[in-house]
Amino acid sequence: MIISFDRNLLAGHTSHSDGRGADIDRPDGMDAWVINYTVSGQGRINRDAAGFTAMPHDVLLFPPAVAHDYGSARSAGQWTHLWVYFQPRPAWSGLLAWPERGSGVLGLGLVDPARRREVRGLIELAIGYATGAERRREEWAMNALERVLLRLDDINPTTASGIDPRVRRAMAFLGEQHRRAIRMDEVAAVCACSVSRLAHLFSTQTGMAPMHWLEEHRIARAREMLRYGEQPVAVVGGAVGIPDPVYFARVFRRRSGCSPRQYRHRTVAG
Repeated sequence: MIISFDRNLLAGHTSHSDGRGADIDRPDGMDAWVINYTVSGQGRINRDAAGFTAMPHDVLLFPPAVAHDYGSARSAGQWTHLWVYFQPRPAWSGLLAWPERGSGVLGLGLVDPARRREVRGLIELAIGYATGAERRREEWAMNALERVLLRLDDINPTTASGIDPRVRRAMAFLGEQHRRAIRMDEVAAVCACSVSRLAHLFSTQTGMAPMHWLEEHRIARAREMLRYGEQPVAVVGGAVGIPDPVYFARVFRRRSGCSPRQYRHRTVAG
């Protein structure tokens, strides 16, 4: 069963000790992304043939539905790591295409001491906001996390050459036109390439299909409207391009882990 924290963002720091029964084993993974930074010690990641060891200053990224099977490496003593569970903003899709380390887990290693300090500091800042009392603590935490992803993108060999201009045009068009029904042939025409070519480029460089990205963008906008506006849920769905209330509620629950009404109650109450 896929595990959900029923939040857009949750963060903290954890220490695992070998033989203390603190291992995590979620075979079906989570419903959101998790970034993990090893502060000290060594982490055992996965027990299958693709398993590996997380070393200090390794940054791992667990995509949704990828198994979480980890703990302190054998005889390594304590493994301490920082983590952030998050539902990414649509514009982050190009920042999440990291090299794979094994079994679907992505990863980057930090070598430069200055970058290590900066990335760790930003993750700790995100944790501080996420667990603090700021009125808009989630937005502040997401802001810090976005800075983490941008800094890591600088050293990511997968995206070092940048996103194809056609994919950028597609993302801009989908973002601008998300309030209405959009056909893939429209997007392809704007990008001056075929539908099949655009779909391949988009999926390769962002990790998701164009219509999947559009759905993520719509739900992200819906969350903002539910949190800061007073429009009825049905109006919110129509405003972000999903006019069918039943389908909007279904998509929102799938992307956010709760219904639109539950989300509004939790975020306004929090």
